[in-house]
Amino acid sequence: MFDATVVATAAITGGVGLAAALIQARTSWRQMDAERDRHTADAVTQRRTDRQQAYLLALDLLTDFGWDAGLRRYNVVEAFNKPFLHAANRVRLYGSPAAIAAIASIQDGFAALNDADGDPTIASAQELISQGMDDFANAARDDVGPRPEDALKDAYFPPGLGPSATNA
Repeated sequence: MFDATVVATAAITGGVGLAAALIQARTSWRQMDAERDRHTADAVTQRRTDRQQAYLLALDLLTDFGWDAGLRRYNVVEAFNKPFLHAANRVRLYGSPAAIAAIASIQDGFAALNDADGDPTIASAQELISQGMDDFANAARDDVGPRPEDALKDAYFPPGLGPSATNA
């Protein structure tokens, strides 16, 4: 004879065990998805921080150059060229395409300034540098500036680096 109670008990026990295993597997998959999403978000945040630091260093060096270049004791190679090349390389590694293009424009302007042999070519080189600096500031703000989730109030700001202290 056959005992239905034993078979039913075994079937129910097996079903419960299978259901528990499926629930556990689904929970594990969700935990893995959540962990992967967290790691991705952390990586995105770190890359944004890296870009911010690269942009800030380049902007600080350009600002210092603008203020100090006319001083007699200013050593442009030690105080600007080497640190700026380091900053430019960081922008090339971490920066947005617009920021990289702006840095290239700034460096083209400095190369033109080094080769300049008269007032018109000096003015042209300085304009290229100035435009590159404005483009760089705009690219940096677009890339790592305020986000909608920051919930900041809208405010007008002049594009670029704003008015030059030498033109004021």
